[in-house]
Amino acid sequence: MPYSLFCRQKGGFTLIEVLIALLIASLSLAVILQILRVGLRTKQTSQEYQIATLFAETKLASIGSEEKLQPGTIFGTFKDQFRWKVRVTPYRQQDTGASKEWTKQPLVVAVTVTWGNPGERKSVALKTLRLMK
Repeated sequence: MPYSLFCRQKGGFTLIEVLIALLIASLSLAVILQILRVGLRTKQTSQEYQIATLFAETKLASIGSEEKLQPGTIFGTFKDQFRWKVRVTPYRQQDTGASKEWTKQPLVVAVTVTWGNPGERKSVALKTLRLMK
């Protein structure tokens, strides 16, 4: 029975099986890391938009109360990262056939907050009507 002596199987894995298992594990890890990276980048972008919107709302609220409401454009920055622009223009009513006489002049107040690198600028814009006193 020398044949059974040579055919005895030993426990364990072959080199090919180990290499395939490592390849599958490394591909799975790469996919998981990519998903986490995209999720973190999305979270950061969402936070930037939220901050920019709060800055725009703050600036919009200050026009007419803390700053004089008059036609024109002004610029500035928040935290050296977010740049803002306020543009105040007279309101032009669409031609509807009826003329409307205003007792106070309505003005369009538009606030734009921008941030980011020159190649990938992001912005938030808000617009409202205010009456000039």
